[in-house]
Amino acid sequence: GDRQRLDRGLDRQRHHHRHRFEMSIPADIHSLVDLLERACQRCPESVAVRDRTETGWCEWTYNEYAEIVWRLARHLHATAPSAPLIGILLPNTRWWGATFLATLACGATAVPLDIHLSASELACIVAHAGLTALVTTPAFTDTIRQLRIACPQLAAVVVIDRPEEPDAMVAQLASYATAPLPRA
Repeated sequence: GDRQRLDRGLDRQRHHHRHRFEMSIPADIHSLVDLLERACQRCPESVAVRDRTETGWCEWTYNEYAEIVWRLARHLHATAPSAPLIGILLPNTRWWGATFLATLACGATAVPLDIHLSASELACIVAHAGLTALVTTPAFTDTIRQLRIACPQLAAVVVIDRPEEPDAMVAQLASYATAPLPRA
């Protein structure tokens, strides 16, 4: 009696919560990169990312964000064309999200690395994961030096977002096309 009523009540509650949070995803959306492209079509000049920098706020519209993602994806692909996994050792800035999406866009799997770990802890992760490529900032120069010694397979390191030149990477990426990479 009471147990069955309780079970029915729990089943109704689970059913309600499961359907409450479901959302339909259009058939042409297969990845987060597809969602970014859709946002560019719908609201290209709306702010996609807003980030505090040492000199104030930096905003990227969806179009700007997508351009940076595609340029960075091409840069990663050119730097580490056969890397199935790319480590991301970045603080929580606009570049973290762009790097994550760029990694996916170039067909690799992103491996977020905790910036608070020591070089020896990171070396364990890098070695165990078999990372051959990593994206980071100059703040981690000493850590990267130690990682390269401990993990000789770490061949490609892309350094972005130089603090003394906040948009240096944007300028560096200017030579890469903004069009999506061909899908494999």
